[in-house]
Amino acid sequence: MGAAAGADRDPAADLGVARPVPAAGRPVTARVVAVVGRVGHVAWRPSWRCRACRRPWPCEPARAELMASFDRIGRCMYVAELAAEAARDLPGLTPAQTYARFIAWARRRGPA
Repeated sequence: MGAAAGADRDPAADLGVARPVPAAGRPVTARVVAVVGRVGHVAWRPSWRCRACRRPWPCEPARAELMASFDRIGRCMYVAELAAEAARDLPGLTPAQTYARFIAWARRRGPA
């Protein structure tokens, strides 16, 4: 049972993180699962308001938590996926409003 025996093992299992089933064939990393579990200000779907403060999500506390939890590329990828989901849930939201609300702030390099 050499090194090949563990080659098909899920690395997330070593971290004690359950890997969710990917939606529409898109992989979900163990890091995203772990970070999302720590964020206190989460979206209430399908309204996309914060469960904690009831402001439009991502609210300022959620943005600060996401800025601290992800690097710039990971953060942009994560919120872009959520922006696509929100666009389906909120048909009155224009593409410009979606970009401003979900993506523009995430592109910043510094703290929120």
